[in-house]
Amino acid sequence: MTSKRAFTLVELLVVIAIIALLMAILMPVLSKAKEQARDIVCRSNLRQYGIAATMYLEDNEHAFPPTHTYLFTSDWSTCQWHDKARWATVNGPMWPYLKDKNIHLCPSFRSIAKNRGQKHPWHDPQIPVEPQYGYSMNAHLGPFQAAWEAATGHFKKVTQIRHPANVFFFSEENIWPIWGMSVTVLNDTNLWIGPPYDDSGYDFFATFHNPTRGNLDKGTCNTVFIDGHAEKLVLMDGTLPEAKEKAWEVAWPAYPASPIDYPPLEE
Repeated sequence: MTSKRAFTLVELLVVIAIIALLMAILMPVLSKAKEQARDIVCRSNLRQYGIAATMYLEDNEHAFPPTHTYLFTSDWSTCQWHDKARWATVNGPMWPYLKDKNIHLCPSFRSIAKNRGQKHPWHDPQIPVEPQYGYSMNAHLGPFQAAWEAATGHFKKVTQIRHPANVFFFSEENIWPIWGMSVTVLNDTNLWIGPPYDDSGYDFFATFHNPTRGNLDKGTCNTVFIDGHAEKLVLMDGTLPEAKEKAWEVAWPAYPASPIDYPPLEE
């Protein structure tokens, strides 16, 4: 009679150790691949925003929509981005072009909001954190307060933009401030990038994609430009002054001139 040889305890432990080692190697790779897939979905969302914006501009004599009310025409709150009840008031001028609710939220942002959403500045604990959107419009475009327009030479029409491939239209925005970079966060649909020489601290682009060494303040974001192309925006790979300058370069339609010495363009 022949006897069957069983695995010894040492052999089983070796197999388990090999499996554990393989898992340790594969898990970061799989996690990175998952984030890359989310990144692609996010850029696809913003491409849809770009298409919708182009259609809107063509239907409205090339005039930009108002940044604060292109989606919501009623008063906003600091918790607007995660207040599900707000969708009852989605009747802004661009809503007919953006009715697919699946394109308003980045998958990565949805995941991050579960951890950071309860801590965003001026959060109202009575409003559940149910992310509804994560994209905002360039605050230097479209109609705004008359005094501010006069002081900055605001850009109301796409025909005033000299380099539409260099100026962002919509982008992701963080729900937390970054020390030395920003003070306000995602609280409306208006992304206000201040001049690099101004230390007041305004809004800033998102930084949670592909974070360096897991630091969510050192990642990238996705952006769609006025010409309709979407791309990954890398801002935080240097010093803060460099990041501010890069942000200003893609935000201010008259770059490199400042809003102080740049006269309003003729329509």
